[in-house]
Amino acid sequence: MGNQSGDLAASQTGDLSNTLAERSAPDEELIAACGDGAPFAGFELDLARSPYLQRLNSTGTRVMWTGQPELPRAVRVAPAGAPAMLSDGVLETAEVDGATPPDGKREYEAVIDNLEPDQIYCYSLFAGETPVLAPAGFRTAPAAGSGTKVSFVAFGDSGNGSADQNAVFDQLGTVPFRLMIHTGDIAYESGSMNEFEDYYFAAYADLLRSFAMFPAIGNHDEGSIYREVFDLPWAQAGHNWYSFDHGDVHFVALDTNEMSGEQAKWLDADLAASDRAWTVVYGHHPPYSSGEHGSSMEFRQVFGPILEKHKVDLVLSGHDHDYERIAAQNGVHYVVTGGGGRGTRPVGTSDFTEFSEQVLNFVYVEVEGDRLLLHAIDGEGTEFDQLLIEH
Repeated sequence: MGNQSGDLAASQTGDLSNTLAERSAPDEELIAACGDGAPFAGFELDLARSPYLQRLNSTGTRVMWTGQPELPRAVRVAPAGAPAMLSDGVLETAEVDGATPPDGKREYEAVIDNLEPDQIYCYSLFAGETPVLAPAGFRTAPAAGSGTKVSFVAFGDSGNGSADQNAVFDQLGTVPFRLMIHTGDIAYESGSMNEFEDYYFAAYADLLRSFAMFPAIGNHDEGSIYREVFDLPWAQAGHNWYSFDHGDVHFVALDTNEMSGEQAKWLDADLAASDRAWTVVYGHHPPYSSGEHGSSMEFRQVFGPILEKHKVDLVLSGHDHDYERIAAQNGVHYVVTGGGGRGTRPVGTSDFTEFSEQVLNFVYVEVEGDRLLLHAIDGEGTEFDQLLIEH
């Protein structure tokens, strides 16, 4: 099972020939513009799940939360600095059909739309005319074709409430990303509702209020719970694969638990329809890996030819609790980032390996113009490897 206490620091470095990642808190500007989203003093608010963003795009987002049935059921939103936030823009929420949070609580969702691209907005929960949380901020996605930099973090195999998970979480707060993706195994051991509450929503609450997470499902994640707690742009009801756009990047989340012909057909059509300059695909099981689980030959057979046909730029995976950068395979670059907090495991090398390390890690990716630069960062915050892709 490898080292369940994790390896915080990388023991070696790979390619560091490009500029290191700039360091600043991702929510620094949002807090300055809006606030930190904390409950107001003296107001008892029984939130089981703090507000979190879903489906963030260039014209809106969705705010979700859970708690007792008598909770506030309205969200108000306004551009940063607008005094109308406290008097206008009420959006009534609706209970999510079929949601079954523990202990008789309810799940709520507010749809926020008609916003402008690449702008900071503030939002808060309200009870009638009374705000019950300090405003929190988010930034809408850039418009397609704007050339605005898209920056995101990616990690996997994270959630069991360990010190390792906390260490990686702390380091996520040191890079100025705009969105998050997860390569699966979000809530150990079985992806139950309680595990999602404890090891995902509670663990990442301070980031989830301002940044949308777009996860792929892992083999330790229960599918019905996964679909219940997330409101994602599902490609098809009952399945766990989907895609979305953020600025000039097209993202595709695969379900590698179900590598079916149906999903392959959808993937082919989805990639053919995309007009974005860059494409990032991610899923749980890695097609190339020198770790404990090794390469998924099924992934290579079912999805590999499609990824190559459409000249996908980058494929991210988890499952093996390590970091590995793969030599480009027929023009497609692959990286394993499965060191998100559930310990680490030994990783070797293969004829396709360019760099590998048994270490807690996440990757921070910057896409701008004709360059994509990936930074691998360990559990102590040290950048230890990079991948540059140029068009």
